[in-house]
This record gives sequence, structure tokens and C-alpha cells, in this order.
Amino acid sequence: MEKTLHNILGEIRRTNAPLAPDALDRIIRARNREVAGPVRYVAKKKLLPFYQEAKEHRPEHWRTWGVSPAEEALLVRTLQVKPRRTASGVATVTVLTKPWPCSSACLYCPNDVRMPKSYLHDEPACQRAERNWFDPYLQVTARLRTLHQMGHVTDKVELIVLGGTWSDYPEAYQIWYMHELFRALNDMGCETAVERESETRRKQYRDTGIACERDDLANWAAEAQARVTAGDASYNETVRNLYACGTRADNAPLHSRSTDRNAASIDAPPCSAAADDTQGAAFEPFALDNLQGSAPNSGWAAAAQWQTATFFQLEALQRENEAAEHRCVGLVVETRPDAVTPKRLATLRRLGCTKLQMGIQSLDERILAANHRGIGVDRMQQAFELARIFGFKTHAHFMTNLLGATPESDAADYRRMVEHPAFKPDEVKLYP
Repeated sequence: MEKTLHNILGEIRRTNAPLAPDALDRIIRARNREVAGPVRYVAKKKLLPFYQEAKEHRPEHWRTWGVSPAEEALLVRTLQVKPRRTASGVATVTVLTKPWPCSSACLYCPNDVRMPKSYLHDEPACQRAERNWFDPYLQVTARLRTLHQMGHVTDKVELIVLGGTWSDYPEAYQIWYMHELFRALNDMGCETAVERESETRRKQYRDTGIACERDDLANWAAEAQARVTAGDASYNETVRNLYACGTRADNAPLHSRSTDRNAASIDAPPCSAAADDTQGAAFEPFALDNLQGSAPNSGWAAAAQWQTATFFQLEALQRENEAAEHRCVGLVVETRPDAVTPKRLATLRRLGCTKLQMGIQSLDERILAANHRGIGVDRMQQAFELARIFGFKTHAHFMTNLLGATPESDAADYRRMVEHPAFKPDEVKLYP
């Protein structure tokens, strides 16, 4: 690795410019041919972390390389991985909230009991979140380290919080989650503090039993998928609710009761009062907004005992972040248009949010009804109006090929969303 870096630095000094990809590839391939064996000895993605490690942990040896600041800048540009990640000057960090049920019942939404509603466990951001127990602090610090090792500048960060409908989570969890996001950014200037806090946090999750519960989910998911394939559409959501409540699969009486209740809510009209009542009754006394310590065998409930923060503590971290090495320049959450209210928007502003991702999906009332969206176009228009009044940027999710749609109707629908004065979102995410 060191010899390869010296060869690259030699070429940089000769040309006084960053190397083109083909020139870098020639140097790496030439070095690999010098090393016996079938395994590739040197890979581009390993070179910059090696250089950073030498500079940080072996400074005396690194100084013998004689790398000037200008040469180092050219070396980083040469070895940077996926440069478009920060081409705008802002590093995007995506994090996920913990698995949690959704108050809606849209037809197209996938169910993966290991994830928040609408997400799948094999997506890269979801895998990172699960490896870090969906902890905001661990997710942010891990991602920023990776970006640094890839050669990206991370002084300006946009945080994207995914996990379905943000306002479905208890407010106490929302405050704590944002508190930890800002604390992670502020701590990143001190590697010792990050390491110490990360190890403490991992031990807390292991001690509460969440690691064990997480390991059970592969079996739960397999059983849930088999039950759903066999026609039991209620089972997947039941298991998700049990997981969110921190209740292990061996709690047979609650599991049976929940399955029966959830089946009743599935039979009720979507988004109806009957569906809400049966869903809520299924988890008494495990009400979703009052979980702390209430559920047996509950790792999540135990974690909720220390997952606490106040608005005062959060606001102190926000002020500190204004002068931190890693500043938050944007904070995004997901929600549904029917969850956008003045009170919730006021809370989001205080939490530090700057942009809303809203699931619009379609502006065709017929298609919305066919897909059990439970939201009308008038309510979507009101959500856009309120978001702008409160100073939020708008990011719309739009879906094509929904039940009842055609290519022609999708094109007309999309054109309406981006041209009609009531909508015109700042950004669009298209789900084909």
C-alpha cells in the first residue's frame, strides 16, 4: 500500500495535478502485478484510509514521505471515492428511526418487520441502521467516518431522517432523536469522545436485550412472509407492532390476541375509525405512546428509559453546532400530508427541521382511493400551503404504475404536480 502511494505521489509531483482515473488504474494494476498470488493486493478504496491512518497514528513515519499540503489536496482528489456524493459541497447523511407501525394502511406499502413501515432491510441505509440499533448517534458518526475515509469534506451536513411518518413516533422519542443527531455532529471533532460514547451506547443496547431481539427478527420475517404468502395479510403488521412495543415472539397470549385484533382491523375499511379502534385495542396496555417499561421482555422499552432529552438540551446543542466542525445545514423528515398541521410544524421548526418529505404518490382522486391512500388532493394542497407558511422546503414523493394508473395518466398527473401553483415542490423523488 505504501509503495503504491509513493508511486501515485511521484506521478502527482511530476504533473502537478490530480491523476485521471485511467492513470490511477494503471499504477494500481502495475503494483498488483508485482505482488504474487491471485488476490488483488491494492484497491483504490483502501488507499486513502491507509494514508489517513498513517498521518494520524504514525505521524513521524508519515512525515518522512514529505507530502506538502498542496500535494495532499491533489492526492485526496485523486483517491476520492464516489465524488458526486459531495459535489454540491454538502455531505448527505441518511439515518433511520426504529421500527414502528404506521397509522395509515396504503395498499402499495411494503412490510418488513425489521424496519420502519415502508422500508426493506436489504437497502444500504437500512442495513447501516440495523447494524447500529437504529441509534441516531451511532448512525451519524459511522457514516461521517466512512465519508471521511472516502475523501469527502464533511464540514456541511444535510441530515435525512427516514422511517415513515415522523409524527407517528412519540414526541419524547422525536426530541431525543434530534438531540442525538446534533450531539453526534458536535462530537465528531473529537475521535476519543466518539469512541468512548459509541462503546457505551453499544453496551447499553446489548444490556437491554435489543441485540438478541434483533437477531430473532430473521426468523420472524421468514414466518411472516410465509403467512402473508398464504393469505394472512394481518400477520406481518402484527409482528411489527410486537417488535415496536419491545415484546418478544415468545409472548404467546399477546401475540394471539394481537393477531385476532389486527385481523379485525384489516377487515374494517382502511383508515376508518373501526380500524383505528381495533388496532389500538390490540396492544392494551402496550399503548404506542406509553411504552416505557410496560412490556415484558422489552429491550426497546428498557432503552426508552435512557433515550430521553429535553427541548432545552436540544436547543443548547443546536447553538453549539453553529460553530462546530460539522455543521447541520439541512434537516429532513418524512411525513404524510394528513399529518401536516400547524402544531406539528411548529414542533418540527423547534426540532431544527428545514425540509419535509411528503408522500404525495398521486394527485388523481380515483387512483388514491383505489390504493387506500386515505388522503384527498385538497388535504395535500393544504399541506403544501402550511409547509411554505412555516418556511419549510418541500420534497414530494411520487409513484407511477399504481393500481388503476396508466402511463398516460401518470404523465398528466406528474405534470400537474410540478406545474400547478398549489404544489410545485422544491424536490421530487420518483418511485417507478
